Amino acid sequence: LEIDIEKMRKACTPDKYINQVPKFIDGTTKLLPTWKRQLLARKIANEDMERKEEEFRRKFHEWKAQFNPMRCKLKFREITGNF
Repeated sequence: LEIDIEKMRKACTPDKYINQVPKFIDGTTKLLPTWKRQLLARKIANEDMERKEEEFRRKFHEWKAQFNPMRCKLKFREITGNF
């Protein structure tokens, strides 16, 4: 899991998201400064990385739960109070 997350972090670089940031300020012909575009691309990359990391963790826990059905039964018993 941690190895997959680390690979994903290396793949989610701002350079891959720079093309999603507009070159012009909305509604004008004025160019958006390069540093601002890079900052926005970094923000998009971080948001995407967090979303993918959460998805990796959720899928891993779902996969892990299928091999340990007893734990699910124990949690059900704790919730319902049936011991």
